Amino acid sequence: MGCPHKAWLLLAMAAFAGCDASSTAAPADAGDEGPHVEPEVGFDARKDAGWGPEDSGPGDGAGRLDEEGGRSDEVPDRSETSEEVTPGECAPPAGIGCPCAKNTDCLGGVCVLTDDGRLCSATCDPKHLSCLLTASDWCDRPGWALQKVASPLFGTQWYCLPLHPRLCRPCRTDGDCASWAEAACLDYGPSGRFCGTRCNDIVTCPAGYECAEVSGQAGLERACRLSQGECECSPLARAEGASTVCLVLAGSEPMLGERRCSEGGLTACEVEGGLPEVCNGVDDDLDGLVDEEGAQGCAFWFRDGDGDGFGTDPGACLCGPSEGFPAINNADCDDSDAAVHPGAVEVCNGRDDNCDGQADGEGVPGCTTYYKDGDNDGYGVAGDSKCLCASSGAYQATGAGDCNDSSAAVHPGAKEVCNGQDDDCDGAKDPPGTCQVVPTKKVCLDAGHGGSDPGAVGYVVEKDVNLDIVLRFRDLLTQDTANQGGGGSWQVFLTRDEDIYVSLEARVAYANNNQVDRFMSTHNNACGYCGGNGTETYWYTQGSSQSQDLATRVQKQVVAHLGTKDRGVKQANFYVLKYTNMPAILLEGAFVDHQGDAAKLADPAKRQEIARGQLHGLQIHFGYTEFDP
Repeated sequence: MGCPHKAWLLLAMAAFAGCDASSTAAPADAGDEGPHVEPEVGFDARKDAGWGPEDSGPGDGAGRLDEEGGRSDEVPDRSETSEEVTPGECAPPAGIGCPCAKNTDCLGGVCVLTDDGRLCSATCDPKHLSCLLTASDWCDRPGWALQKVASPLFGTQWYCLPLHPRLCRPCRTDGDCASWAEAACLDYGPSGRFCGTRCNDIVTCPAGYECAEVSGQAGLERACRLSQGECECSPLARAEGASTVCLVLAGSEPMLGERRCSEGGLTACEVEGGLPEVCNGVDDDLDGLVDEEGAQGCAFWFRDGDGDGFGTDPGACLCGPSEGFPAINNADCDDSDAAVHPGAVEVCNGRDDNCDGQADGEGVPGCTTYYKDGDNDGYGVAGDSKCLCASSGAYQATGAGDCNDSSAAVHPGAKEVCNGQDDDCDGAKDPPGTCQVVPTKKVCLDAGHGGSDPGAVGYVVEKDVNLDIVLRFRDLLTQDTANQGGGGSWQVFLTRDEDIYVSLEARVAYANNNQVDRFMSTHNNACGYCGGNGTETYWYTQGSSQSQDLATRVQKQVVAHLGTKDRGVKQANFYVLKYTNMPAILLEGAFVDHQGDAAKLADPAKRQEIARGQLHGLQIHFGYTEFDP
């Protein structure tokens, strides 16, 4: 043979010279066991005593061959007898690796139980250096090498044995892998546990295996592990019914099962009592039924009362259609009428023919043209219309011609005002006589809470949202003042323009001392995650009609701009409403602890819409047409 055998020869010589042989073969104290030799004359590596029957031993056939092929207690020079033990000459007495039934069948006097069955081996006494030096000549079977094995009865002997016995054998514990070679029962995950034999830089693994780290399991640092694929059962493993535990994923829960070596090879992972039923045409749970209702992989099938191929609830989770449950779709909105089902032709008849959730859809016979009226002023946009059986959503107007569908004040027939816009859609802006000087109004804007007072805390923090909206409102008022095209003229006062704490008394005093015309406090609501949502505006219980009008105008505009639920205009005795000397309101824009409302408050564009709503409400309150500067 080539270099591998020479490497083993060098290892054997190192051991002979007194080196630690644990790196080349089974350690001398590995359970005090030897290779499994036929009980007639040999020893069994898996028995506690290490050797076979009491009458077995080296002098009873497990010993040595003399020069003439007879038995002797002396170890011959194997270099001189190599021809007598050439592998392949399997006529008794047979050479190394040949099948055998008893020790006397073998030229070397040793019949060893291996993974491939009972095969001939031979021994070598370590006191005879010539035997070790010629090992590559007489122990030259591929995958075999001279290995040192210790026995409590016969001491240390060298045997020509397979390097990796029990490799890939199904196992449960390290003991299942016991042989003349060091081995451990390695975890291969859900597929089970399989034996791995020791390896290192000298003892290499067979093709298809890798020398993997095993972190000291069974005293090993590394062991041979199958690189890919699945372990196969050796003839010995099949004969002995070797087994291992395994895991089967039943739904989301793993179940412990067993795999074993049978005549047909390694079985699949089998769970006692069967597995959960699966849609596969097999009685998985061993209850006598195949693919019954509720099996894994089932789909819902539904009753179909009108035979139109579409069903309704309740359904049953089945592996396929069955009597009484023929429909895979449960979207029929009238299972008593075969003309009504998904995909049917919709007509103007007041019912949902195609089950799309809408009766009398667009473009059906008898429909009317409706124009989109985004500002609800009764006039739509000429280029945006739908033919419907009845008005729907934004499509409400039967007449077109609106030149600004975002402002209800702009439409054919509207009053022309001084705002830089064509209010009546006649093609002319601010005709002569419409523009006049607008007096300046002083407005105090109050951002609720601040500093150490966070206000309501939910998905957003109220004090931060309040301040952002007020600063946006201030900017709009400033722009409105600068734009002569419409709106009003404003002098703005802020109770706070940063994150600081300001007492209620200080807020009221600031507004009163500056003799402002209007006081507008901006807040946002909360109810302890009760589900409340929407917009509401307050004015003082005993306040003036001007406070009520301002609250009404702002409430309507903020709801329209923000798209929130209208919780209405309400009265309250809030400090800043009660003690201010001018008409005053308090806006609760939305709920910080409602997920939908809070999403709007977290959106800068939606906060801008709250500010625009306040601007337009204030403009309309003072008699101006709503105007975006």
